[in-house]
Amino acid sequence: MIIKAFAELEQQIDREVIAAFERVKITGSGIDLESEGLLGPTSTWTYLVNDSFFENPLRRTLIGSNAFGVGAAVVILQYLPILPFIIIGKFIRRFLKKKP
Repeated sequence: MIIKAFAELEQQIDREVIAAFERVKITGSGIDLESEGLLGPTSTWTYLVNDSFFENPLRRTLIGSNAFGVGAAVVILQYLPILPFIIIGKFIRRFLKKKP
């Protein structure tokens, strides 16, 4: 029963499409949509797709998803453990230079 109804639906769609093409008037600029009772879209929709579903959104926000951002993050993470020592060393050098 369902298979028969689906086959009839396909035939009905085919008949309506053929009738629509026979009815419309095609000009040099295409089909006049307004005379056919059709309107163009009033707005467009844009969907953003993220291919990496499990990616950390904080990482993407802070450094982006480009190669430069990833490279910068790697360099920062390598120097992060020694950063306090570098800062302390600079203060000590400045302090020693000020002494007479």
